[in-house]
Amino acid sequence: MAVINNSILGTLNINLNQGDNKSVSLVFKNKDVLGVLTPIDLTQYSNIKMDIKKRVDVNETPFISWEIADGLTISGDDNEILNFEFSQEFYSSQLTQWVYDLKFIKNSKISHMIKGVININLVTTL
Repeated sequence: MAVINNSILGTLNINLNQGDNKSVSLVFKNKDVLGVLTPIDLTQYSNIKMDIKKRVDVNETPFISWEIADGLTISGDDNEILNFEFSQEFYSSQLTQWVYDLKFIKNSKISHMIKGVININLVTTL
């Protein structure tokens, strides 16, 4: 699990073997001035969306686009964990890098808390 503070744009690169399944869980917390971490209730956001694309370009058509209840789920005692799972989406692709970011909407305000690169290790065995 990764712990992400919502006051900065975090970067998390993900390594994945081509065709493999991989679960990812991100824990979102705020850090106060004393350094105390408190959970961020992700259910307070009206929408959370993850787009995976060939390149960083807002106009690029996503290869994968997930939202809450459609690829993304929220869990944890304080609704602070965002979960998603890769399920062989990259099986047929020969690209070795994809980019993604997570968009959060709350009270009509948009923020991007995390971005990164998905590195695909191409394999030869079916």
